Amino acid sequence: MGPSVTSVLRGFIRLYAMGRAYAAPSPPNEPKSLGADRAKLTGVEIEQPKVGEALAQLSPMSQLRRKVKVTKIIAITEAVSYCLLAVFMFRKYVLDNHSDSNYLFLRVVAYFHGFICIAFAVMVADIFRAMKWTKGFALATLLGPPGALVAHHRLRTQAFPETVRREDMLF
Repeated sequence: MGPSVTSVLRGFIRLYAMGRAYAAPSPPNEPKSLGADRAKLTGVEIEQPKVGEALAQLSPMSQLRRKVKVTKIIAITEAVSYCLLAVFMFRKYVLDNHSDSNYLFLRVVAYFHGFICIAFAVMVADIFRAMKWTKGFALATLLGPPGALVAHHRLRTQAFPETVRREDMLF
């Protein structure tokens, strides 16, 4: 049995919040067995930042750039999953294809589309004020593949605002 849905979501949230704060790699000539004892041998302790601390160290502009990059990927994924869902629903309800394989594919695609759609909605809600979008445009981006593609296009072509406040973002 695979990981639970909540553990997968926690992992995504943790990765999203941490950004690219990775631990420094060990020097190449250092044996792997000494990596754990490096702090004891050198007297220098390396502290891993907690999620909130790592996020607080990033400037608001770098946070926004990182979030826009993720939102562009999620927008394309949401449009593709929506189209796949439409294809399988068309096969089931219009072509009367009630085979087990079509039913299974429809269930799997719908399951993943739900997660992707919620992730896209959260990301749009997070960045729309910082990107100076109106509420109407932010809601319009949630209307299927055209909205996701319009959001992706605007994120690709729109210039970043000159100033970004932490209050403009939810996370």
